[in-house]
Amino acid sequence: LRAADTTSFSRMQWALPVIQLFHLQMVLCGTILRTHYGSFSSPGSLGFIISMLERKRLGMDTSNFHAADELIRHTFDAMVRRLWEVEFGLEISDMRAYECGLESHGRSGNGRVQMFERVNAVVQKCLRNASRVVMENNANANAVLFLRDTLAYIELGTAIKVGDVGRIKNVLETITVMFQAGGMKNYARELLRLAYGIHHGWSEQ
Repeated sequence: LRAADTTSFSRMQWALPVIQLFHLQMVLCGTILRTHYGSFSSPGSLGFIISMLERKRLGMDTSNFHAADELIRHTFDAMVRRLWEVEFGLEISDMRAYECGLESHGRSGNGRVQMFERVNAVVQKCLRNASRVVMENNANANAVLFLRDTLAYIELGTAIKVGDVGRIKNVLETITVMFQAGGMKNYARELLRLAYGIHHGWSEQ
């Protein structure tokens, strides 16, 4: 604050110091990378995928946000497509043709309902029953937990991009837990302070 200024407005005492959204996105990206890095010999881990794709410059504590973001998003897309293949017995040889068919199917009312039901079935089976999946297969467990965490990361990035404050606020609770579990306790406390201000400490103005 600028103590020499004559009014509280000039001293910017009205400003509320909170974490910047892009910084939040970068920290969450690094948290996911460290949490799911594993080792080069553990199927389903990011370390295994990095080794397979020969992206050697991506270490567990890399400072290259764009490279880490790209890896996380590409891995997420590949896992979701493979999950869709396995769950519904599809052979996707021409992904572009399949996507066009999926888009056409989703234009009709019945098609959208059916698609929502199928997606919800996958979510119910894999994400909401993550503890059961962990007991069945370690590689599947790693993949499911990665998908769960990356959903929150992608939602945060999309909400920031479109400027949807409501969506950002909704995902902060999940991110707070991810920071606490991932050893980023200072950031978890910062988000708790922000949540308290939003819900209890600050007026709507």
